[in-house]
Amino acid sequence: MTGGRTRSVLVEIVDGDGRRRGPDDLVVEEPLEIRLDGHLVATTMRTPGHDVELAAGWCHADGLLAGARVLAVRHCGDGSTGSYNVIDVDTGGRAPTPTARVGNVSSSCGLCGT
Repeated sequence: MTGGRTRSVLVEIVDGDGRRRGPDDLVVEEPLEIRLDGHLVATTMRTPGHDVELAAGWCHADGLLAGARVLAVRHCGDGSTGSYNVIDVDTGGRAPTPTARVGNVSSSCGLCGT
């Protein structure tokens, strides 16, 4: 997987040779809080990696930028636990103040589950 994180866990493997225990990699899913000029936009679950692209693309596709140019996109915090799960899209205050979304938010294409 490109850009994502995995965690190795001990699993039971069943194949033509029988059963055995061994390590397997699981994809990690974590929340990402997206902010626009410091204002909360939404929190979504995602596989970590390519967060800059996800946040900027989200704001653009949702029409939140209203034509404002993205000046920077950066993780908030100092690198401690959880700080990489908050990202801010900066337009220098040129984009309208977004209304935070409360409830289920998805970063998928929307076809899942339909």
